[in-house]
Amino acid sequence: MVIGLQRMVDLRINIERAAVERTVQAMQAGLALKFAELAVQGELDRAHEWAGGNPFELLVGQDLLEPGDIDDVRAIEAADIGPGTWSYDEASGEVVYRVRYADALGGEASEGRWRVVVIGTQNNENNNATPGGLTLEQIRAIDWPS
Repeated sequence: MVIGLQRMVDLRINIERAAVERTVQAMQAGLALKFAELAVQGELDRAHEWAGGNPFELLVGQDLLEPGDIDDVRAIEAADIGPGTWSYDEASGEVVYRVRYADALGGEASEGRWRVVVIGTQNNENNNATPGGLTLEQIRAIDWPS
């Protein structure tokens, strides 16, 4: 019975890890789409406006996540969110995920943080800096069991 319970805990953690990874990938896809949109409009200089911004805004109306992956991502203090919840911390400009089954992680790194950054800035022919993309940089990793 103990082995069965441990396997169930491991399964719950693996499902949560996969959901977090899928959500991060969806945010990355949203940022790539936003950058492509800015490039098509000839407004790459506006990419810097997204640094530290809320990437969940890009997911509204997109089919990048399954229904229920994110419910109500609001700009609230990260300390005020419950387990298994995403939020956007306006003060730090970071997306925060609080692990649902943190007790199974031993209390270590049970919160993940990411931030939107501009990457690959290059000088163009006029010697002006041109952004090369938008990405989600991991600030604090979740210490998932191996």
